[in-house]
Amino acid sequence: MAKRVVPTRRGRSPIGRRLRVALALALALACALVVVRGCVLRPAAAHPGSHYNVGANAAWLGIEWVNEPRDGREVEALVEELRRHQMTDAYAYVSYLHPSGRFGETFAHAASFTRGLHAAAPEVRVQAWLGIPLRRGRGLVAGEAGHADLGDPATRAAIAAFAERVVREGGFDGVHLDPEPAADGDRHLLALLEEVRAAVGRDAVLSIAVK
Repeated sequence: MAKRVVPTRRGRSPIGRRLRVALALALALACALVVVRGCVLRPAAAHPGSHYNVGANAAWLGIEWVNEPRDGREVEALVEELRRHQMTDAYAYVSYLHPSGRFGETFAHAASFTRGLHAAAPEVRVQAWLGIPLRRGRGLVAGEAGHADLGDPATRAAIAAFAERVVREGGFDGVHLDPEPAADGDRHLLALLEEVRAAVGRDAVLSIAVK
């Protein structure tokens, strides 16, 4: 009687299994190298920061420059600092729009400050920085929640009138509006810019900070 041969189940080759493990490890190592190359060993620019300076920088100044008297030595020191950093514009904080719909009278010494700065550095444009805490904002401006509604024509008129006044009385080269936060495509904000431009005139600088 012939002996029955029972076929055995074909098993996986140890060599093939080791090859697959090696390939998986190689792939993982390649991915790790890509991450390290892109995040850790990212090549830095060959140029120093000064290489990207086009000599048109700006400085934000505190309200003390327009709300308190400043002597000539302080202004001269400020001018030296502005020139060292190639500042062409200086935004001096003047006031912000209160819930009452009026700006604070916090620029009593603005005219003397701008006069001194213009005499020492005529190349620097001094702009009156005006805060406008918008109603939809959740943050605080001077400890108060947003309240300004640019959809209200009276609110826009108050901002435009104050901008014209501060340029005329304070001797500023223009105004720097700071509405917080400004939404993309806000037609009321665009209307405000048009009304402020009409109020301050074509020769005054009009700039805006948007967040």
